[in-house]
Amino acid sequence: MDAKKNYERLMELGRRQDFYLGFPLEILLGHGIASLETGEFTAAERDFVTARERYRGFFEPGLLLGKTYYRQGEEEEAESFFKKLFKQTELKEEKDEAALRISLLYDSLAESHRALEWAERVDGQHLKSRVIARCYARLNQFEKAIEMQRRMLVDLGLESTEEWIELGQLLLHNLWVRRRWKSFPGVHFEREEFLELNQISEEVLELEPENSSARALRIQVLLAQGDFERASSELGDWALPPTRGSEPAVGRDGWFGEVRRLENPEVNSPFREEVQAVSADGLELYFTSNDRPEGRGGWDLYVATRDAPDQLFRDVRNIVELNTPESDDSCNLSADGSELYFVRDWVDLYVATRQAPGERFTEPRELAVNTEFRESSPIVSADGLELYFLSNREGTRALYVVTRSGLGEPFGADARFIQERSKSFGYSLSTDGLTLFFDSKTKKTRQLWMATRERKTDETGNFVAFGEPVNLGSRVNTAAFEGVPAISADWPLPKSTLYFVRGTPYFPNLDIYQATWHPP
Repeated sequence: MDAKKNYERLMELGRRQDFYLGFPLEILLGHGIASLETGEFTAAERDFVTARERYRGFFEPGLLLGKTYYRQGEEEEAESFFKKLFKQTELKEEKDEAALRISLLYDSLAESHRALEWAERVDGQHLKSRVIARCYARLNQFEKAIEMQRRMLVDLGLESTEEWIELGQLLLHNLWVRRRWKSFPGVHFEREEFLELNQISEEVLELEPENSSARALRIQVLLAQGDFERASSELGDWALPPTRGSEPAVGRDGWFGEVRRLENPEVNSPFREEVQAVSADGLELYFTSNDRPEGRGGWDLYVATRDAPDQLFRDVRNIVELNTPESDDSCNLSADGSELYFVRDWVDLYVATRQAPGERFTEPRELAVNTEFRESSPIVSADGLELYFLSNREGTRALYVVTRSGLGEPFGADARFIQERSKSFGYSLSTDGLTLFFDSKTKKTRQLWMATRERKTDETGNFVAFGEPVNLGSRVNTAAFEGVPAISADWPLPKSTLYFVRGTPYFPNLDIYQATWHPP
């Protein structure tokens, strides 16, 4: 709106100066674009029509006028107008440019089929191949996109680094579409499928070691093969920010090590898994998974059990009494094991109860703390009297807490703000409530952190925010995606366990890992 007002002032100035050709083209187009972006289509159409009449040799006003028709819902009118523009263009070079710009406009509007049709009108072979490859990729037709990209590279050679990087990206995405990445990378994939990808990513990085796109491609190829350590060690500081995980944590000396993937195939299946919580006795592991054949739809809640803390989790059960065709996710179990808090359809908090471990949960009920905004990631304190959760009710994602007077009582609606957590999606609270484990987005991936506080409430009864975050370090964090932590109830005792999710930041494969705590 401010941009539109500024252009109106310039237009008024133009009227006073009595310009011979009317208002400069930039002012008319700027005012029209500002009107278009604010949904004032009549004003935008008027500006673009005026610009076409006064500046007949320019293609831009007509292109924007066609876009205005499209944005008003007049798709066929826009297409007819673009064909008219194209027909009015006389020179071959200008026709190529017109077709290209119309194709790119449709591509920006997510109209990939029409973008492809217009790209076919471009005669310049190199430019045509590039645009068509992009359109096929948008349509998830990666085999055709790869064919066009290869055709273009025949004339360019390896010196065209950016085009080879684009081919590498297309090859990666083609693997994802064909195999859906429904397996842990590097375990079920044939290594031959990565021969060309490894060759391309290594050679372009050797040609241009400072090219960030070339480094990003190499990281993606390594991660897709499950080679997390090499992705971190080979690319070093570019892939990871400096960490302090091996230094003493704030108020908690020690470190996490002995990181390993949970080997039970019923837990880490060929589908995506996210750990959510571990019971206080360490015998139940709650996690979510999506797209499993026995699932109800979206993300479903699961529980795996074991007879002793030193055994593997087995006997995975779909919690069918709670799962729905919508996503049921982000759960946390009370310390006594009687209440399971979770999120339904990504936006609201629910709770279900049971009489004893191993029994089914009752019909869930919605919590009073829910609002018209998004509430997620519930964590119930060890004493069962506090419920922490994330919400964007004040415009950005933040950590809140709601309390109750006694066990078995419902939590009220009066939530109290603790601190902003705009880059976090999963977190876990220590038994004493003084240490928060959480994930947070960095520039290139997501990593695990911890933060502490000296006490839960201050003298006035307000909840105290957690202090400066400390990265858990390279023993846990890699160039991959690490997130959704769940700390065992016995932390920080020796050999206590942190469960978390690891996967690639580029493809949707996620598996559950664990790390062991080592005091100094």
